[in-house]
Amino acid sequence: TLVVSVSGDTLIAFRRPAARAALRPVAEDEFVSPIGRIRFIRDDAGRVVQLSVSQPRVYDLRFDRVR
Repeated sequence: TLVVSVSGDTLIAFRRPAARAALRPVAEDEFVSPIGRIRFIRDDAGRVVQLSVSQPRVYDLRFDRVR
């Protein structure tokens, strides 16, 4: 589970148990962080519906939005 929220003007990804990672923007809907490259995937209406994580040994691991 990943939880992404805004803290000030920065997006933060939270992982269990208490790991936090700031997301640094590199392109529209795409960020880099200690977790890896994170890309937000939108539906036709522009709503974020998934999050994709890519790392050296993981490519395009998808997380569905639940809230």
